[in-house]
Amino acid sequence: MHRKTQVLLAANNWRRHAIVIFSALSFIACLFIPFQSLAITNAKGVEITFLLDGVLSDQPIVEGVLSDQSIAKSTTTQNNLWARIKQGYSIPNISSKHTAKFENFYAKHPEYVARMMARSQKYLFYVVEEVEKRGMPTEIALLPMIESAYNPTAYSRSHAAGIWQFVPATGKYFGLEQNWWSDNRRNITAATKAALDYLQKLHNMFGSWDLALAAYNAGEGTVGRAIARNKHAGLPINYQNLKLPRETTEYVPKLQAVE
Repeated sequence: MHRKTQVLLAANNWRRHAIVIFSALSFIACLFIPFQSLAITNAKGVEITFLLDGVLSDQPIVEGVLSDQSIAKSTTTQNNLWARIKQGYSIPNISSKHTAKFENFYAKHPEYVARMMARSQKYLFYVVEEVEKRGMPTEIALLPMIESAYNPTAYSRSHAAGIWQFVPATGKYFGLEQNWWSDNRRNITAATKAALDYLQKLHNMFGSWDLALAAYNAGEGTVGRAIARNKHAGLPINYQNLKLPRETTEYVPKLQAVE
């Protein structure tokens, strides 16, 4: 009897080890599946890579938090959504050569714009709702268009990910978990909350939405130092008069070109 028990225990242990080994090998094999991806240069001039539509389902990205009703709402009210967004514009318009430059960019890349608009329909209604709940300018809901073309799988050379393009450190600071199994920078609801929290924090720091957007792009330290330099020199400290990196100088005009 004792010998049979030992044999059964040994068999059970072997099965458990076999299951663990098989699971590990399956996971490793998945890492080498040649997913179809595409590298493009977004409206910021940054190269981002994303999995092509249909390669991954939306379920792991959204993780079930957006209901079918929410997504259906976004489809049925799409015609009115843009009028609603435009009514909520409140960032002063920066009319400049930069705005014209990016209006031309969108005009010359209709396929890029069409894909971006089609993809945004899955998430834009939800993002607009969250922006409006906080009393923020509705232009903010369009920010993922210049960051990632509204693609949750977007990934940049600087390791920024998701529609809001959080780099790892900033994502962790705002509570976005990142590990082997999941990356909440790609989770629409979690990343949207984090992005809006961050933008509100920046607005409280700098007192205007254009400077908050500049800091979202370049970092609060870069904008803070530019303000300090202008104060020291007796110069205006508004967005147009700050000496900022070229990408940041063009950041708000890019957003307003989408409008």
